[in-house]
Amino acid sequence: MRAWWKESTVYQIYPASFKDSNGDGIGDLRGILSKLDYIQALGVDIVWLNPIFSSPQVDMGYDISDYYNIHPPYGTMEDVDMLAKGLRERGMKLVMDLVVNHTSDQHPWFQEAISSVSSPRRDWYIWKKPIIGKDGKPQPPNNWKSYFGGSAWEYDDRSGEYYLHLFAKEQPDLNWDNVEVRKAVHRIIRFWLEKGVHGFRMDVINFISKDQSFPNAAIVSNSRWQNGSAHYACGPRLHEYLQEIGAILKEYDAFSVGEMPEVNDCDEILKAVGFQRGELNMIFHFEIVSLDHGEGGKFTPKDWKMQELKSVVAKWQKFMHENNGWNALYLENHDQPRIVSRFGSDQPGNRELSAKMLAAFLGFQSGTLFIYQGQELGMPNVPRHWGIDQYRDIETLNHWKEIVSEGLADPNVSLQEYRLKSRDNSRTPMQWDGSENAGFSTSKPWISVHDDYKTFNAASQIADKNSVYHFWSAILGLRKAFPDILVYGSFDMISSEHPDIFGYKRVSDNGRVAVIVANFRPWVVTWTPPHFSKIKSGGIVLTNYPGRRSLKCISEEPLNLEPLEAFLWLEDLEQSSHLGNSGTYQSVNVLVHPEEGPNVSTSMHRPRGAPARCMEISLVCEYKDIARRKGPKGHQAPVLTSLRSAVNPNGSSPLTNDVQPIDNVIAEFSPASMASLSDFISSVGYEVPLLTPEICTAGLAPGPPRISSTQLQAHLHVFITYLYPIMPVIDKDALLIDCANPEALGLRRYALLVALSAAAHLQLNLDMPQENAQADISQSGQSLLREVLRTLQQFDPLDDPHVDNVLTMFFLFAAYGNLRRTHQAWHYLNQSICFAYMLKLNVESTYTNLDQYEADRLRRIYWLLFITER
Repeated sequence: MRAWWKESTVYQIYPASFKDSNGDGIGDLRGILSKLDYIQALGVDIVWLNPIFSSPQVDMGYDISDYYNIHPPYGTMEDVDMLAKGLRERGMKLVMDLVVNHTSDQHPWFQEAISSVSSPRRDWYIWKKPIIGKDGKPQPPNNWKSYFGGSAWEYDDRSGEYYLHLFAKEQPDLNWDNVEVRKAVHRIIRFWLEKGVHGFRMDVINFISKDQSFPNAAIVSNSRWQNGSAHYACGPRLHEYLQEIGAILKEYDAFSVGEMPEVNDCDEILKAVGFQRGELNMIFHFEIVSLDHGEGGKFTPKDWKMQELKSVVAKWQKFMHENNGWNALYLENHDQPRIVSRFGSDQPGNRELSAKMLAAFLGFQSGTLFIYQGQELGMPNVPRHWGIDQYRDIETLNHWKEIVSEGLADPNVSLQEYRLKSRDNSRTPMQWDGSENAGFSTSKPWISVHDDYKTFNAASQIADKNSVYHFWSAILGLRKAFPDILVYGSFDMISSEHPDIFGYKRVSDNGRVAVIVANFRPWVVTWTPPHFSKIKSGGIVLTNYPGRRSLKCISEEPLNLEPLEAFLWLEDLEQSSHLGNSGTYQSVNVLVHPEEGPNVSTSMHRPRGAPARCMEISLVCEYKDIARRKGPKGHQAPVLTSLRSAVNPNGSSPLTNDVQPIDNVIAEFSPASMASLSDFISSVGYEVPLLTPEICTAGLAPGPPRISSTQLQAHLHVFITYLYPIMPVIDKDALLIDCANPEALGLRRYALLVALSAAAHLQLNLDMPQENAQADISQSGQSLLREVLRTLQQFDPLDDPHVDNVLTMFFLFAAYGNLRRTHQAWHYLNQSICFAYMLKLNVESTYTNLDQYEADRLRRIYWLLFITER
């Protein structure tokens, strides 16, 4: 079952540390708004904000005092509306943090509850009478431990009762068994969905149902307080409560991801995410990020083992794929340390390689991908010289107080542990540039900036096409370009016994194979690939070592993998001998190597032409007669209008399985018929992104230096679906890969993509009415056309004649022709023909040394020019 949120990538923002717009040292909503173009250029689809609601900030916003107002240092409700609008205009969605296991003790609900035992809201929280100790003093009702240290119960002198707080004492737990509490939470959910929020990340959502007998926890450590999660993680009524929430979310087609600590049982989690359950889309489990926890928890770390990592990843990938569940893919967030310091190497010589290797390891697994701010830059943990005075995290500070006061550990050892595992590792300010305070704020930030900001920041990485940022952008683009295999494909481990290599295989429904290999060691490792019986040939489309690009076929010959090397190898579908009758003719002929700059393009070996391959695998090609007419000299030519329309007198559209008339497509793309468009798209065999007004104008306003990957991919899919059948002159897979990261393309290739988009946009009349467009943007088809011309001004195509120039000029001819600007149209047709003659496409010997596929494509280009000129 496909869904928009399965193919999306989520970018998590920790507001206090992202960008300060007013110079108070704290990040805010307007700061986020100022960086939306940066986020869009990365290629993400959803922005998730950590809590921004009114809060005393005991736990950085996870102690909410008002769910209907914004924490003043972050901004106002108007700022939220502006942010949501800015995201919509860029084709992205907004997701917010829903923290409803507990509130702040300053919330009016709790203030009313604590005021009197007879308060109507007393039962909105969990109160218990004390146990009287031998000394006659009140003791907590049980031995449950708070996650922030000490007992999970706080005594109230006025009433003589304890209230439950699984986290800080300022975060009392709500009583979800009270139906009025649930109704209040449902009202909060509806309020934000009505405001345009597209879903929620739900904080510790599996803690909301407690065992009402509140028994003591099993004693497993030499401590007075014990982990009681066996009695509240996935409690007795959890799924009842989640189904109530799920029913609301379904009304809005809203997104949901639940944080579920303390549970690693697949069957239990499947109850929450199973497709037919109606609860959550996906959950965050903690099994991977707990691999390096020792017996005493996160602050007693241990070395993680490769076999453990493989076991956990394979477990969840296989289980969810086989049981109609879905994974949330993450390694970093606001509660976890940075992955280059945790699972890789943050040493200067290894940090960039390590960040890219881990990106490839995670980014091509099955699930919805989550990226935490700064992860796309490879930001590391806090500097090793930090003292306790520089930490701000309540969990870290409470742990420090506990060990110092009770003499439980060596403080120096604990400081080393904090540098590995403290939540503050991921909360240092975002490093925007090399200016003071990393461009985060004009004043002293609320938490120290990392020392390395002058050389390691977003500005320098955007300028460097070999950077971690551009590597991540390429990954996101590849997931969009090849969802059948990289999003929905099956998962199998390879070389599962190798102690240093993490390798896995993805296979699409039609049999196409991708292989991902990552060397986790900062030294050379020998890897002998397993036997792949059905894989023929393909190529590497992404790697952090450009020298690996020559690998065309994965054989059983040993390979020496470089330190921290990773690559994605993608099978050329033409070579696959197991397509079946549903196979489509596709191929890959571009290798993406950010390290080599934007102009790397290497052709792969190709077999004979498509018809020959069809015959070999028993595919039947059907040819249809096309209506023809006589020209003025008696010559006959195809009547293209017979392919463009087939409208009955009553206005209906007799679509058949064989023909998709383009005039009907034009009508469907009217914004007045978005619902019917959505239905139409879902009926087409090819997955086509919906061209909404937001997508059509995304990237055209002042801001991003280039058109967004979202827009380019949308137009390319439309071209492939509706124009490619009568104009088969492009290499589809190659352009899909190029669309993944437009910022990394050379000017020539970028001009081709935008020209194709402009031609498709104007040919199919996809422009939205002016009243639906922003006031400062003209019709988007012409805006695309202007972007082509702007790009062509930056280089001289005559310096390096290339077949891309032929197509760019031809698409400009088509675009201007659709605008009825005939002088410009004929000018660019002549330009296209001139480039064709420069490349000697009219000379048969030109094709002698080309593989069959490329020769056939170039012949089609020449023939297209020939018949167009005639």
